[in-house]
Amino acid sequence: AIRPTHFKLIESSSEKKTNRRDHRFTWEALDEDVRNIGESRYRVAVSVIGDKASGLTRFIKLPEEWVRAREETSTFKAVGLGLMVLIIVGIVLHIFWILIRQMRTSDMEWRKSAPLVLLGSGFFLVNTLNNLPTYYGGYSTETSLLIYGIQQGIFSLIGGLMIGLVVICYFSLADTLYSGCLDKIRGHYRAIFFRDAVWIAALAWLIIKINSHLTEIIARQFPEFSQPSPSLMAGLTGSDTLFPVISGLLNTITTGALIPILYGVVLYYLLQVLKKPIFVIGAVLAFLIIPELSAYNAGEFYLGIGIKALTMAITAIVIAFLLRGNIVAYVLLGIFSGTIGGSHDLIMQPSTHYQIHGWLWLSIVVIAVMTLWLQSRRYLPERKS
Repeated sequence: AIRPTHFKLIESSSEKKTNRRDHRFTWEALDEDVRNIGESRYRVAVSVIGDKASGLTRFIKLPEEWVRAREETSTFKAVGLGLMVLIIVGIVLHIFWILIRQMRTSDMEWRKSAPLVLLGSGFFLVNTLNNLPTYYGGYSTETSLLIYGIQQGIFSLIGGLMIGLVVICYFSLADTLYSGCLDKIRGHYRAIFFRDAVWIAALAWLIIKINSHLTEIIARQFPEFSQPSPSLMAGLTGSDTLFPVISGLLNTITTGALIPILYGVVLYYLLQVLKKPIFVIGAVLAFLIIPELSAYNAGEFYLGIGIKALTMAITAIVIAFLLRGNIVAYVLLGIFSGTIGGSHDLIMQPSTHYQIHGWLWLSIVVIAVMTLWLQSRRYLPERKS
């Protein structure tokens, strides 16, 4: 939770613009706060545009000496960075090639995805309206409000169209990774997967969460060798929007859509591209070692490899023994991941406004999932004992 009594103000600045003055305030957690690791400090920054709060950022302030030492270029760091860039670019280009090939040769009925395209564009426009509190964030005050409004309207329209294109590409790629995915999320087919998907996804989320806490505990035992936890640097969902619950639900939908693609791409490369065990082992070792070539010392190198190896092992177990080929379970894992942590953050805030929206977010998702689960049971006969 972000409680003012747990922080002290350390920085404040202001910038005078043509027709307004902007401010930025930065607070730092007190010394005894558990989010401080070693000499690193947990901070929260708030931006104010004119007389309106427009942004909240949580981040870790690393010691300057620590940062400078790791910014120095070394042969291993340069090689590791170069290899990672080549691998990522290669994978992205290959995925684009797969996407284009699939769109040209697929028998997929695109009319089935049309409502989802419109829904995706609609979500984008709703999100744009929900972000009205930050509307003036990009306004430099050097042009008229009318011109700025026209520009924002054009950008929103283009953004909505682009989201529609992204949705089309998404389902084309999903159809490659999960053949007939649109049919599998409807009626009888969805019921087949949904029957067990809820408890599978819940158990998978719990195991992944335990692993996350375990890796944080390990990292805290070696603060001089560990990087700050990404969870500490995540923003508070919907903190600068009209309705945080809307931002939360859109976050839930986005995460639920991305998780199946992320896991699907990994499985596609392991099972369809690399295939042979020797190549799979080589790829796993490469992703363990190459990113750690930029480590400052041997301690960081081995700690990074150990934590990644543990995470990869837990993820492999979750996929092999729980998620397997259940596409609905992957979606629900994303939904649970996007909902539980974000809604909990809102609920734990001292502000009643955030607490209400956090409970609304969590309640809507729980009701929606349980409703779909109960509906799916009507499509299938009861299992025989």
